[in-house]
Amino acid sequence: MFLGVLVGVIETGGLKELWDINERGGRLKIFNMKVDVYNHDNAWNMLFGTAIAWTSGYSISQQQIQRYCNMGSPQKGRRALYWNLPGLILFTFMAVTCGMVIYAKYHACDPVTLGLVKRHDQLMPYYVMDTLSHYPGIPGLFVACVFSGSLSTLSSGYNSLAAITWEDLIKDRVNLKNDSQALIITKLIAMSYGLLIIGFAFLVGNAGTVMQASLAMSGAMSGPIFGLFIVGLFHPYATAPVAKIDYNIGALIGFLSGYGVTVVLAIGSLVIPRPKVSLPTTLDHCPLDVIQSVFTQFETLPNSTYIPSYDNVEGLGQFFHISYLLLSALGFTICIVMSVAASLCIGKQIKTLDTKLMSPVVKYIFPGIGAQNKQKSNDIETIDATTV
Repeated sequence: MFLGVLVGVIETGGLKELWDINERGGRLKIFNMKVDVYNHDNAWNMLFGTAIAWTSGYSISQQQIQRYCNMGSPQKGRRALYWNLPGLILFTFMAVTCGMVIYAKYHACDPVTLGLVKRHDQLMPYYVMDTLSHYPGIPGLFVACVFSGSLSTLSSGYNSLAAITWEDLIKDRVNLKNDSQALIITKLIAMSYGLLIIGFAFLVGNAGTVMQASLAMSGAMSGPIFGLFIVGLFHPYATAPVAKIDYNIGALIGFLSGYGVTVVLAIGSLVIPRPKVSLPTTLDHCPLDVIQSVFTQFETLPNSTYIPSYDNVEGLGQFFHISYLLLSALGFTICIVMSVAASLCIGKQIKTLDTKLMSPVVKYIFPGIGAQNKQKSNDIETIDATTV
C-alpha cells in the first residue's frame, strides 16, 4: 500500500494534483449532509452505520474477545486497544489514499469501462501490475502481502467459529478419551467452515463488490447481536433466571426480528439487480499501448459502460437497496425496540426494579437504584455468570 501510494502520488504530479483530480471528479464528498438511505456517500449513513458496526466488532466479536482473554489482564487488553487505534487510523487513511491514487490514474481511461478488467474489485491488482510491474519483486511482494493479511484475519475467524461450535453445540454431547481428540475435532470443524466460506466466495463474486457484500452480511449479523447484548446490559429483567422465561423470550423475539429483517435486506441487496446508468467511454488520457490493447480485444471501442445507480430507485428496489452501511444500525434498533416491547407485553408491567434480576452493569452505573431495594440476604448480589 505504501509503495503504491508513493509511486502513484509521484506519477500524478504531487499531493495537490491528486487532490484536485479527485475533487473535480466528485470523489471528495467529505461533508455531504444530505439525508439519503440509499446512497453510501453521506455523513449520516457513515456515522450511524459504522458506529454500530465498529462498536459491535470491538465489543462482542468472538475474534476480539478471544484476543482480549489472551492478554492476561484487563489493563493489558485496554493497552492493546490503545495501540491498535493509531494503526487502524493509518490503515484506513492509506486505503482511502489508494482509492484516490487509482482514480487519479484512471479517471479518464477507466479499465472497467474499456473492458480491460471486469469488476471494480480488480482495479487494485490491475493498478499494481500496471504501475509497479517494472520494479523487480514488487508484484510478488504485493501478492504475498494480500495473502498474509487475508490469512491472518481468516485464521482467527475460523478458530472462533470452531471454538463456539465445539463449546456450545458438541462438547457436552460427546464422550472423548482425551483432549487430543477434541483438538482433532475442532480442526475438522475449522476446515469445514473454510470449505463453506470458499463456496460463499463464488456467490459473492456474482453480487456487487466484495466490499459491499462483506459489509452487508457482517452488518446484518453484528447489529442484532450487539443489540441483544445492550438489552442484556440495560434492560432490568433481561438477565432474569429461567423461572422468568417470559422475559428471555422477549429478548429472543427482538433478536430474531432484527436478524431476520437485516439478513433478508442484505441478501436482497446482493441478488436483486440494481438500476444502472450509462457512462460514455473515453480514451482521452489513455496510453498508446492501452488503446492498442482495447482495439485488439474488441476490434471496436465499447460505446458505453453501465454502473449501478442508487438514484431514483423505485418499486421493490426501494426496500432492498437501503445502504449496506445502515443494515447494522437497523438490526440493532429493531432488536432493542422489539426486545423491550415484547418483554413488557409478555411479562408483567414493570413498576419496581428487583436488584436480584438487574444486570450488574446497571447496578454499577446507577448504584442508587440497587440501594433502594437492597435486602440483607447475600444471595441478592449473586448472579450466575452464565445467565449474565
